[in-house]
Amino acid sequence: MVQAVVFSEDGRAVTDLSAADFRLLEDGEVRPLPVVIPPSPGPLEVALAIDASGSMSLWPVQAAVHMLLDALDPASCVVLLPFNREVQPTVRGHPGDPALRQAIDALEFKGDEAIYDALVA
Repeated sequence: MVQAVVFSEDGRAVTDLSAADFRLLEDGEVRPLPVVIPPSPGPLEVALAIDASGSMSLWPVQAAVHMLLDALDPASCVVLLPFNREVQPTVRGHPGDPALRQAIDALEFKGDEAIYDALVA
């Protein structure tokens, strides 16, 4: 299974795509992509496990997460689970909740990662 979310240049989710709009390459060879399931309207329950280790410090993680939150239905429920060497405290809220947005902006990308501990949490 391949999962993808497509955003326009202005940060809006693009929802009118079909399988013909995608090419899937594996080892340089085009593979068939028979089905594209459009996003369902309405609220979702989303868990964001974010690798906050030092190796992620060069990536625009916060900006990408904010774009994802902007694309969600405002009634969606979001759980933020940042981790690096230790699993950090979770933050729960709706996509527009200031506490959730502030927690994303406050992420510090440092140290090693403990992804298996995050998965257990």
